This record gives sequence, structure tokens and C-alpha cells, in this order.
Amino acid sequence: METLIAISLLLLAITGPMVFAQNALRAAFNSRDQVTAFYLAQDAIELVKNVRDNNVLSGKTAVSGEKYWLSYLENCDTASGGCSVDTSTPLGDFMPCETADNPGCLGEASDASQDVHLKIKDSAVIGHNGEDESIFSRVVYIDSQNLDEAKITVKVRWKSHDNIGARDITVVEYIYNWANTIIN
Repeated sequence: METLIAISLLLLAITGPMVFAQNALRAAFNSRDQVTAFYLAQDAIELVKNVRDNNVLSGKTAVSGEKYWLSYLENCDTASGGCSVDTSTPLGDFMPCETADNPGCLGEASDASQDVHLKIKDSAVIGHNGEDESIFSRVVYIDSQNLDEAKITVKVRWKSHDNIGARDITVVEYIYNWANTIIN
């Protein structure tokens, strides 16, 4: 009887810390994925800013109220379903997500089962081309607020494990046509 009680206490002493360690590992993996998702969202925002700056610096001028500073970003408006962005190319590859079959586009299901995942290239670069599939999908929406302001919304969704389920993060930033402040 004493042996049975001793074995029971020993099992409790061992399994308790093991459960805590398992929960800590799950939280660490979830945090790693969440940080990666935030960086993927910020990466897309920085590319949109880069395209805006290149448009302004290349000497494009406004013609009768056109939003020239948003050239090449027309596929990313919310009405057309946003776009997937490959930030591994110099000025980005903006692919519309209206069909949701382009790399990175989000599917209709919120469980990420219909998402088209971004690819991993050279074990470090995430974009549209690569050998391996990542767990992340990213869509960019650009909505013009007026002639000099646009709202960028980037949604990144991923599913790291069946027990955790699909997670997503949304990052919003406003950009401005800074050229008009210099010209006017």
C-alpha cells in the first residue's frame, strides 16, 4: 500500500511540471507565430509606402484630381477584395485577391482552410515564390480617404496547429501624399 501511494505521489510530482512545460511551449510557439505575422503585416505596409514614395519621386503629377501617388496599388482596394503582396521583389508584386487563388490570399472560411499560403524561399524569405509553403496568408486593403490620404489595412492569418486553431492579426496605418505639402 505504501508503495502504491509513493508511486502515485511520484507520478503527480512528475506530471505537474510536464503539463506546465507543455503549456509554456505552446505559448512560446504561439508568440513566435504572432510576432512573425506582425512583421509580415508591417513589411507589406512598408512596401506600400515605398511604392508611394517612388510614385512621388519619379515625377508623376496629379491630373484633374487623380491619386497619382497611389499608382500600381489599384488592385488593393477593399471593393475588389484586396491584394496579395510579394515583398521580396523591389517594387512588390501586387496580385488581386478577387479569385482568392493567388499566393497569400485569404479564403472565405475563417478557419484558414481555404487560404492560399505564402511561400518560403531560401529558408528565410517569405513571398509568392518558394520551395516550401508557410503557414501564413496576407491580404492588403488600400482605401482612399480623400485625395491626400489612404488607409492601409493588412490582415495576416495563420494556423500553426489544429489544437490552437486559426489566428489572425490586423494592422492599420494611414499614409499621406506628402508631395502636396511640399508643392503647396
